[in-house]
Amino acid sequence: MSKIKCPICQFKQPEDGRTTCEICGASLFQEKPKKEKKERKKMTEAGKLVLGISFVVFLVLGYTWYQKHNEPASPQWFHMRQLPPAPPAPRKDRQKTVDKYVAYAIATEFVEDRLLAPKTADFPSFRPEAVQQVNYDTWIVNSYVDSQNAFRAMIRTHYRAKVMVLGDGSWKLLDLQTK
Repeated sequence: MSKIKCPICQFKQPEDGRTTCEICGASLFQEKPKKEKKERKKMTEAGKLVLGISFVVFLVLGYTWYQKHNEPASPQWFHMRQLPPAPPAPRKDRQKTVDKYVAYAIATEFVEDRLLAPKTADFPSFRPEAVQQVNYDTWIVNSYVDSQNAFRAMIRTHYRAKVMVLGDGSWKLLDLQTK
């Protein structure tokens, strides 16, 4: 004995010749009612006007921003621009601090180039006592770096780097010792 499913209430009832559902009374042989689609609201004239005005304003603002940021410096206005004030003359002690910092940064770059996983390198922050000036163009940096080895374990490596500034402003690594 087969069963018929009511298209309205989904109740299964035996097929015994009935033409209506015993639960809801609907015809067993009619199609399932389709849901009506909601009609989409049309935009009013005021809404269209606001949308159009905002679009035009957006285009004008975008164009002016583009023109402002892509304009090359005009030579005719160059003489009217003010130059920034000259920096103060460097003091001797201040100059040594800057040179110590630069020597430390250059030494870390040389060490990082020689690491197995340079992206994982974690250097400590600058400490003036870690940098010693040997003469006017040579520094010795004693510090450490934490980085991953081939097995991805973090290893702390102590290093001693001797760096020298050349006449053209470039740097040279004289010696690098790791522990």
